Amino acid sequence: MSVLCSESDHCILLTGGAGFIGKAVLETLVRRWKEWPFTKVTLLLRKGEYEDVNARFEKEIAASPCFSLLEGGWEKKVRVVAGDLTQHKCGLGLATYESVAQETTHIVNCAGAVKFDLPLEEAVTSNTTAALKLLDLAKDCPRLQRMVCLSSAYVTPWTPKPMREVLSPLPRRATDMLKDVQKSRIPSETLLESAGLPNTFTLSKSMMEHLVMERRENVSVTLIRPSFVSASHNDPFPGWIDSRSALSGLMITVGVGLLHVLDGNPEAILDIIPVDILSEQIVEETFKSKRRDSAESVESHSSIVYAVTGKKYGYHVRGLLGQLVEYFSSHHVGSSPSIAFVGDRNYSYHYHDYLKHELPSKISRKWYQLCGEAEKSQQIDFMDRTVQSINEIFPYFTHHTFDFRPGVEVTQDLDPHEYLDTVFRGVQRHLMGSDPTQVPLTRRMSQSASWLRKAEGGLAWENTGHILRTRLLKVSCNITFDQESFDLAIEETPQNARLVIIPSHTSYLDPMMVYHLLLEKPELIPGIRSPRIIASNQFADKPGIGWWLSSMSAVFLPLGRSDLQADQDDQFRTAITSDKPLLLFLEGKGFRSQRFIPPREGILRGLQEASDRFVVLPISVSSDLPPPENAFSLGSGFGGPNRSPSSYGQLGKVHIRCGEAMPFDASTDTDSLRAWISGQLQACATATTGQLKAFTDRLPPATGLDVAWLRAAIENRGGMVVESSLSDQTEKELRKLPTHRLIHNWQHLFFVESLLQRPENPAIGHFIEENSFADAMAPLPLTRDSRDQERLERLLYHIFEPICADYVKVAEYIKGLQKRSEWVAIDLMKTGCEDYLTAQSALRCLVTEDYVLPDGDGGYMISASDEELDAFVMASRLEESGASELMELDS
Repeated sequence: MSVLCSESDHCILLTGGAGFIGKAVLETLVRRWKEWPFTKVTLLLRKGEYEDVNARFEKEIAASPCFSLLEGGWEKKVRVVAGDLTQHKCGLGLATYESVAQETTHIVNCAGAVKFDLPLEEAVTSNTTAALKLLDLAKDCPRLQRMVCLSSAYVTPWTPKPMREVLSPLPRRATDMLKDVQKSRIPSETLLESAGLPNTFTLSKSMMEHLVMERRENVSVTLIRPSFVSASHNDPFPGWIDSRSALSGLMITVGVGLLHVLDGNPEAILDIIPVDILSEQIVEETFKSKRRDSAESVESHSSIVYAVTGKKYGYHVRGLLGQLVEYFSSHHVGSSPSIAFVGDRNYSYHYHDYLKHELPSKISRKWYQLCGEAEKSQQIDFMDRTVQSINEIFPYFTHHTFDFRPGVEVTQDLDPHEYLDTVFRGVQRHLMGSDPTQVPLTRRMSQSASWLRKAEGGLAWENTGHILRTRLLKVSCNITFDQESFDLAIEETPQNARLVIIPSHTSYLDPMMVYHLLLEKPELIPGIRSPRIIASNQFADKPGIGWWLSSMSAVFLPLGRSDLQADQDDQFRTAITSDKPLLLFLEGKGFRSQRFIPPREGILRGLQEASDRFVVLPISVSSDLPPPENAFSLGSGFGGPNRSPSSYGQLGKVHIRCGEAMPFDASTDTDSLRAWISGQLQACATATTGQLKAFTDRLPPATGLDVAWLRAAIENRGGMVVESSLSDQTEKELRKLPTHRLIHNWQHLFFVESLLQRPENPAIGHFIEENSFADAMAPLPLTRDSRDQERLERLLYHIFEPICADYVKVAEYIKGLQKRSEWVAIDLMKTGCEDYLTAQSALRCLVTEDYVLPDGDGGYMISASDEELDAFVMASRLEESGASELMELDS
C-alpha cells in the first residue's frame, strides 16, 4: 500500500472509507479502476482503537464482504494514511500532508456523522467543520481537479413544491450560525426551528453546503445530495449493507416484531437510493470534468447534484410496510411482525401504541423483575427506547413526500418491489445476522400439526407426520434450508401452475427430508399442502418407508410406464389430473449411490401425457454423512427394536436447496429434461466444512491445501459450503469415508479446469462426461490469483488421482484375465477399486473404446491387445508433476 503517483497520474483522496457509503465508493473505484485515469486511492483514516491505521484498514474495511469479489491484491491500489478531519491540516504529519497535497488530483469526502439525533455541536464538528478542514487541504493541492462532498437531500425544508438542485436558504449567514454553535450561544432547538429542519444531521449538512460553497475559492466542488441510502442493487452483490442507521433501523424493528405502530402518513412517498447507484454517481461526478485553468471558471465547475429516486419512482409508506411485514412473516428472525396502525398521533395511535408497545413491555419488565433477571429487564428498556426513537425521528419523513427534481434520473430502470425484497434480504443477512440461505428448520409442533389436520388424511397425516419428524430429527438435529433459493424459484413459477417437486435421489432419505421440509414450512411453496406422492416400487419394499408412504396414500409405480398394471395406471392418471402438487420419489439407476444420475423417464413421460402444463422444482439434499441403510427400518421409530443412541444425529449437518423452476409439457424433450434436472440437483449440492476437513486432513501437509483455501476456491466457482455439525462419533465416521464420498458435492466445480489441465487423459475425460451436466459445470473463476496456481494444480491431482487409479486397476485386472478370446465374467469386486461405481464407469469406458465387448448376459470378450491396454493404463495414470495448460490461462 505504498504506490506513488507520477506527475501525469491521477490520485484520489478518499475520506470516510470505513463508513457504509465510503466502502461502496472505494469498491467502485477499485473494481472499475481500468475505466478511470487514476493510479491509486489515498484513504485517510482515524486510528480509532487501533495502534496502527493499517490494522484498522485490514480489519474494518478490507475484511468487509463489500470487497470479497475483487481481484486478489486489490489492497495494493490503496495507500492508507492516519489523520483526523477535525484537526489542523486534517491531523496529518507535515511530510504526509505535503505528499498528499502534491499527489492528489481528486478528493471524495464521504466522512461525517449519520445519526439524526446527535448534539448539534457534535454533528457540526463531524459534518461541517471537518469538511472545511478538508477544503483547506484541497486549496493546497496544485493538481486538484475536483472535490466531491457528500451532503443530504433533506437539507431543504419540506415543501409541497418541487425541490431543485440549488442551495437552500438559511435564516442567517452560515458563518454566524457556525460561531453560534461553537460558542453555544443559541439552543439547538431554536436553530433547528428557525431553519425549518428536523434534526441536527440535516442542519449540519446544510451549513456545510453554504460554507464550502462560500469558501471554495479556486476549488471546483460538487455537492452530492443522497436521500435514504440502502442496500446495493447489483454491486458488489445484491443486498450488501452494513449500516443500521436511518431506514435500516425502521426495517429491523418491524422485522423482528418490535414496532407495530408508526407515526406517519400511509400515502407518503419515501425516497430510497441503492448504495451502489449512489457510489457510481459519486465516481461519475468525480471525473466529470477536466481541471480548471482559471478562477473565473469556478462557478461553471461547481454544482449540486441530487442522488435520489424521485417522487415518480419512490416507495409509499403503506406499500413498504406491507411488503416488509410479508417478507419477515415468511423469513422469521424474531417475533411475528405486524403493523397495527399507521397515522397521526391521535386517539387511535395512542390506543394501539399502548396495546402493542407499552402494555407488553410493562408485563415483560415486571415478570423479569419478579424473576430477578435484571439483564432481561434492561433489554426491555432498550427495546422501549428503540421503538420510541423511531416514532420521534421518522414522522418528518413518513408524513411528507419530498418532490426532488434531479437533473439526471438514475433509478428509472429499478423495479421497486424486487429492490425492496433485495433490501430486506440484505438487512436480514448482514444486519440481523440471519442468513436466508441457511435457515434452521425449526417449527412449533402445533403449527405443523395444524397443517396436517387440514390436509387430506386428517389424523393419519398428523400421526405419520409426527413419526417422520421424530425419526428425521434423530438422524440429524441440524437441518437447514436455503430459503432464498426457494423464493427465487417461486418468483419464476407462473401463478396456478401445477408443481412437480423432484428431490435429489442420492439416497432414500432425500425425498423424506424434502417432505419433512414442506411439512414444517408450507409457506415456502404456496399451495403445497397435502401433495400427491408418486413413488417408484422400490420405496414400497423399503422397511419403514414403504409403510409410511402407504399411509400417505402414495401411488407406487414400476420404473417403466410399460410395466403399469391397470389399477396402477388408473391411480397414476387420477393423481396427475388432480389439482394438487406432485411430489415424486423417483428411482434412478444407481439409487443410493451418492451420485447425480438422470431420473428414469417413465413417470416424466406419464406426466407429459396429461393435458396440464407442469413446472418442475428440483430440490437437492446434502449432508455431512450418507444416511444409514436402516434409518427408517422397523426399529427406527416405526416399531420393532430400537437403534442404538450412538446413531442419533449421525448424518451431521443436512442442507436443502431448491433449483430453478422449469416449465414442461407434451412438447418438452424428455432426455433434455432429465439432464436438466440432474444438472440442477448437482449445481445445488452443498459441501460441508466437515467434508472439506476430512478431505484435506488425508492429504500430505506439503500440498498447502487447508479448509479455508478450499472453501474459498469452491465459493469462487459458484459453489456453496455450510458449517458442519459433528459429534465426536460422527466425525470419526466421516474420516472413514472414501474420498469420492467427501468430494462428490463439489468436484464438478473443477471439471473444466481438470479437462484443461489434462485433456488427453481418457479416464478424466470419460468420468467427467458421465458425471457432469451443463447447469452444474462451473466456468473458470472470474478472478484468478497466480499465487494459488500451484495449490490448484495439487487439488486437481488429489481430486482425480483415486478416480484414475480405479480406471487403471480395472484395465490391469482385465489384462490379467487368461481367457482373452472367450466370453468372461468380469468381477469388479476383485479389482481392488476404492469405489465400485467408479469401477463400473471404468468398465463402461473400456466398452466405449471397444477394448471389451459385452454379450448382453453379463459376459464380455476382451478384444484389445496387451499393448492397447498398456497404452490405456499409461494414458490414464495420473502423475502429480504432469504438464499443465492452466499456467497459460492467466495470460
